[in-house]
Amino acid sequence: MSYAFGTNAPPAMTAPGAVTDRAGMTTMARATLLTFPPMIDGELTRFVLDQQGVAYTETPHIALVSNLMAYRRIGSIALPVLSGLGPDIGGARPIIDWSEARCPPERRLLPADAAARAEVETLWKRANDDLAAATAGFAYFHLLPIKPIMIVPLSRGAPGWEVFVTKLFYPLFRAFIGKVLGLTPEKAAASLTMIHAVVGEVDARLADGRPFLTGDRVTLADIAMATAAAPLLLPRGYGAPIPRLEEMPAVLQDLVGALRQRPIAGFVQRVYDQRPAKA
Repeated sequence: MSYAFGTNAPPAMTAPGAVTDRAGMTTMARATLLTFPPMIDGELTRFVLDQQGVAYTETPHIALVSNLMAYRRIGSIALPVLSGLGPDIGGARPIIDWSEARCPPERRLLPADAAARAEVETLWKRANDDLAAATAGFAYFHLLPIKPIMIVPLSRGAPGWEVFVTKLFYPLFRAFIGKVLGLTPEKAAASLTMIHAVVGEVDARLADGRPFLTGDRVTLADIAMATAAAPLLLPRGYGAPIPRLEEMPAVLQDLVGALRQRPIAGFVQRVYDQRPAKA
């Protein structure tokens, strides 16, 4: 591990990315975030880093290439990967935990109270483990067969040669993503059932008029739930590449239209409306 000021001791952290040297001078280092941009975990991580004021430059790459780059850095294909502020960190939750431990108290997304934190963690799991997987499974099952509308989402921001390779070898990328997600008609049907179940739970929780899942303040649970639902609602401020609604097959257009009539739609837009500008 190397540090910016050439010592063997870690610098004091005053905020994510802020380092203070022995003379008391504080500077802002800028991290690099390796992503496959369409991933829900990528959007979740971008949102949390924005929320906590971490300065980063995103380096998007296509599927397979981004996974191989991750493997070279961390010995795993987990994405995204945060680099430049210490050891490389792979995966959304490890990056979030790193940032949470270093950000100012007013930017933290996990409550200090044990009971409140446990509630947030339960909702996090429901969002990140269940809804996010269901959203990806259902959306990719219906979108991947339509090559003309998927080239841009799968390669936006990547180097030109990667865009070319995506076009040339699209069946390979479609098969890889399908294999990773286990896409089958049965999986798509089960994913839709899960989507409706979680949406129903969120709607019920919001029925008392609370703006966010655990009250008046945004927590990690809100950001996780909002980013997991965002591909099915397309809120303003959504940062991941995805085909336009009018390009989507009818089954997805119908689902988006139906979900936009539910309380979860207003909740997701509220969460995105408070997202700060990228540092």
